[in-house]
Amino acid sequence: MMNNRGNKDERFAAAKEYSLKYLSYRPRTAWEVRKKLLGRGYDDEIVNRVVDFLAEYKFLDDDSFIEMWIRSRTREKPSGRRRIYAELAEKGLDRGIIDRHLAKITPQKEQEMAEALVQKKCLKNITDYKRLRGFLLRRGFDPEIVNEVLTKFTKNYPD
Repeated sequence: MMNNRGNKDERFAAAKEYSLKYLSYRPRTAWEVRKKLLGRGYDDEIVNRVVDFLAEYKFLDDDSFIEMWIRSRTREKPSGRRRIYAELAEKGLDRGIIDRHLAKITPQKEQEMAEALVQKKCLKNITDYKRLRGFLLRRGFDPEIVNEVLTKFTKNYPD
């Protein structure tokens, strides 16, 4: 689909309107918006103008997006640093910025989240060591933290 009909101002307005609608569903990264607009056939000049406009008016802010994502993944759906890193990298974010924000998640915090998940699983009578280990690893927790948490778990919940 080529969106090169009309003059530049009309194309810019259409791309801006489409982007605002796209952002209304959930927060996005600049890379996601850029990819979506390019996929809709807008040229680089229009895409850059729209992304600059959205950033200027704080509709796009990758730092805020990362903070929101980390907050979500440490509170509502606890995940380890590895998984969070992979999810954010998949959204086209700069790896240096991701690392800077992930530094706020200490190994102690990651261990506390893993312990809370194990406790929750134990309440559901899932006490199989291999299943718990796989679950925590899939959630992106560091293998050393997983081993430490499960060692503590086996002392408190022997079969």
